[in-house]
Order: sequence, then C-alpha cells, then structure tokens
Amino acid sequence: MLALTFPTVILLSAVGSLIGAGAHLVTSMIVESAVGTGFDFSRWLLLGLPLALVSSHLAAELVLLLFSRREDRRVPLRVRVADLEERPGQLTGALSVAEGRAALLLAVTVVLWCTEDLHGVHPAIIALGAALVATSPRYGVVRLKDALPQVPWSLLLFMAATLALGNALLDSGAARYLADGLFGVLGVRTPARSSSWWCSSRPPRTC
Repeated sequence: MLALTFPTVILLSAVGSLIGAGAHLVTSMIVESAVGTGFDFSRWLLLGLPLALVSSHLAAELVLLLFSRREDRRVPLRVRVADLEERPGQLTGALSVAEGRAALLLAVTVVLWCTEDLHGVHPAIIALGAALVATSPRYGVVRLKDALPQVPWSLLLFMAATLALGNALLDSGAARYLADGLFGVLGVRTPARSSSWWCSSRPPRTC
C-alpha cells in the first residue's frame, strides 16, 4: 500500500511547481512560442498548487481505501527522529556552513523565480547562475567535477528534442491543423498568434 501511495503522491504533487517536471518547462516554452507568453514560476504555482494538493490527497485516500483494511488504517504511523538518525546525515542541531549556504542559495533562487515579472531575468539564467555559485571555489558547496556526472544529460537531451518538435509543429501549422480537427466538431477554433482575441485579453506589451 505504501509502495503505491508514495510514488502516486510524488507524481501528482509535481504539477504544483514549474520545475516539478521537465515537461512543465517544455510546455511553458511551447505555449510561449504559440501565443507570445508562457508561464512564470509564480503563475504556475498559483494555478498548479491547488490541483496538486487536491489530487494528491484524493489519490492517497483512494489508495488507502483500496489496498488496506480498516484495522490497518486505525494503526497510527510514528516515525521517530532516532530511527531516521540511523541513516547517514545529521537531522538535528544547527546547520553546518555548507548546509546554511545551500539553504540561502535555494531561498534566493526561489525568490528570483517568483519575482520574474519585476526583474525580467529568465528562470533558466537564474538557475544557471545558482548552479555556478553552488560550484564556485569560495562559496560553493560541491565541486564542479563531482556535480557534472550527476546531471541527467539524457533528460536534458529529451527536453531539447521535445522543444524542437513542438516548435516544428507550431511553425509548420501542423499543431493548428490537429487542434482544429479535434475541437472543430465542438465549434472551437484555435486563435492565431497575436490575434485580436489574444491581444484583447492580455496587456499590450505581450502583443
């Protein structure tokens, strides 16, 4: 039951953040290519977090209902700090210097992501800058040669290929053709780029 609950909640809660999955970034870029503006970190959080909370809780309750007995659900789950401290790593006490630097860097990065509308710096540039700071000789908490092997290069290549395919579908008109074919029976037509419908619903600078 727990083996089903944990991955289910992890997958459903990922929609709460723009960086919860690589597909979210690809989606934002494709939307930006199609209509002129994508999703920033705070906008995605505002739209995705409620869905993540509701779907995660409902899925967890459903898994518990289907794969556990009533007497099992009455048993309280207690996880003690002493049990967790048997694993490598410190869980209690003050943060080390490296941990404090990492926490500060994470907080600054998230704040910069959420305030993209104020400073106009792309989230990818912010993330790259944070990665360089994290691996810098003076402030860094990990060496660059140790961090590079941990980068999911296959995922990055997949995201780049997906973005290229998405742009090809938009530029060739194939995406519009498929959308009109799917939604045409409902009388819904997809708006063209920078159309009057889009410009009437967005600030002038986005048109």
